[in-house]
Amino acid sequence: MKSVEERLTDLEGSNRRYRTLSLVLALGGLVLFAMGQAGSNVKIVQAENLQVVDAQGKPRAALGCLGDGSVVLTLVDRNGDVRATLGVAADGHPSLFFNDSGAKLRLLLGVGPDQRPGLAFLDPTEATRLHLGITTDYRPHVSVLDERARTRVSLGSFQDRSMGMDLFDEKGKVRASLALSSDNTQGLVLSDQNESPRGGIIMDSEGNAKLALFDKTGKLLHSAP
Repeated sequence: MKSVEERLTDLEGSNRRYRTLSLVLALGGLVLFAMGQAGSNVKIVQAENLQVVDAQGKPRAALGCLGDGSVVLTLVDRNGDVRATLGVAADGHPSLFFNDSGAKLRLLLGVGPDQRPGLAFLDPTEATRLHLGITTDYRPHVSVLDERARTRVSLGSFQDRSMGMDLFDEKGKVRASLALSSDNTQGLVLSDQNESPRGGIIMDSEGNAKLALFDKTGKLLHSAP
């Protein structure tokens, strides 16, 4: 989880640098199209920065190279707000950003230096509210965050093909855990503010269930059957 958040944070930082890029035209696609149409006689246009404007002369797209070696394509709406940015960082990892009408980052897609993809959905304050990604051993993972970007729900799979979901309180403590093992055993654990298990229920693949209650020291108070 931490590595996913760090990767997305790095991508968010890259997006803010892209916004400061002067608006210059994106003619790369046009050049490739012309090359395909004209064959071997095509002349290649080379430039560090390219710009496209609309009928009123307003910049609408920009393609350029930054001083750190990254390359950025930026698309702008009629009001001059950046709405989409495609970039490749100096270390080679790509990222794609979508902004709302107020130029606030709302959707981020990227592949980090560790070669793992990540997708983030952000609210109007640019706080990440949903993460979709994969772990270091390439297992899928989903995180739901609150308005302060604190993880409240974590859902993922494990190497043994089991699935698990944790629910967190505002202090980051796990208060409930739900799991389904690879042999179809199901389990639910409820924990207190110290993450100490206080109650749980388990059901095996044949439907046999057991309930257990514990005190705050972990002592068994009741079990059934």
